[in-house]
Amino acid sequence: MFRERYTSLVTDSSNFYFLARTVLESVGGGSLGGGKKKKTITAAEKAQKKEEVKEVKKPEKKEKLSSAGLTEIDESLLSKALSTVKSSDVVTTYQLATTLGVRMSLARRLIRELSARGEVRVIDKFRSLYLVSKAS
Repeated sequence: MFRERYTSLVTDSSNFYFLARTVLESVGGGSLGGGKKKKTITAAEKAQKKEEVKEVKKPEKKEKLSSAGLTEIDESLLSKALSTVKSSDVVTTYQLATTLGVRMSLARRLIRELSARGEVRVIDKFRSLYLVSKAS
């Protein structure tokens, strides 16, 4: 029966797709694609629980240092920088920035200001790295 019904359609390759589709529909296959597999009930429940846990355990962002936003040099910051330099033999811009809690650019400006006043001595400078000590 199959051969009699579909032999005339398979005379060339362009009708082959049509033939395959008709055979699948007659068998009950429907379409050629399989589609995405649905999750089982337990897998769906597990995924929902994981989403609930993620919502509960959102990590809190750390607050930045309050003095990290400083952009101006004031006398209190200069006195803190001077005491930091006097407390150790040699200080770099990074050490000054971390102890004062300011950005590197502000620490460089502090060192330039203190050296212009004559309160610290610049031992060496390479690009943006200053090595300073207390003035003797």
